[in-house]
Amino acid sequence: MMKILNVYGSMVNGSSAAIAKRFLEKGGRLGAEIESFTLGGMHISGCKKCMSCKTSTDKCIIRDDITTIFDSLMACDILVLSTGVYEGDVTGNLFIFESRLFSFLKPDYETNPEPSRVPAGKTLVFIQTQGGSKDWHADIYERYEGLFKRLGFGEIYIIQAASVDQPWDIGDDIVALAEEIAEKCLSMQNSPEDCEDKSRNQVADPYFREAEDVGPDPEDHESACGGDHGENPGVLEKKQF
Repeated sequence: MMKILNVYGSMVNGSSAAIAKRFLEKGGRLGAEIESFTLGGMHISGCKKCMSCKTSTDKCIIRDDITTIFDSLMACDILVLSTGVYEGDVTGNLFIFESRLFSFLKPDYETNPEPSRVPAGKTLVFIQTQGGSKDWHADIYERYEGLFKRLGFGEIYIIQAASVDQPWDIGDDIVALAEEIAEKCLSMQNSPEDCEDKSRNQVADPYFREAEDVGPDPEDHESACGGDHGENPGVLEKKQF
């Protein structure tokens, strides 16, 4: 049975969470085991850059609610992250979560061909919603791409949904897109090429590009604060590393 770990970075009743829920509903109907966490209200703290995970232990020494999420991350097949755009970045809670992912990198991650302690080949679904047009904030995921790449995610789907202020404004195209991606993630019959071709034919205004071998250093994050904005049919990007 496929396992989905879902992490809400924004309000659970916000627009990004609404898209995530449609993905999860489809995944559940297809037989996936689903575990969800809402970062808002949890006891979490950001990376302290103490480097203990690189010098004295193989995991983050901070013990809080993220510790439980990380245990689930090791066991899951698919990670779903959802966030609104706040001050031009992910929400503050999701930023904290992503900063702690640094602990999964081995001490020699910069030169090691297998830099991650996370089992390779997991799938990431990154959902980003915003009140502005789809041309805005297209670089947010790219700021974290180097980290996700080093962590060993095999396929990464990005849904950037724009120009919606409330969950009920989400277009049918975005709903269909979330469900389509869920079906792709859980299907063992479709090859990556099949997924790309079908997505291009059926999804409104998608684009596809291969991931470049670039990305920010996992330690180089800027602080963010946040909540959730809405969206409309936007962008699907699929990266395969």
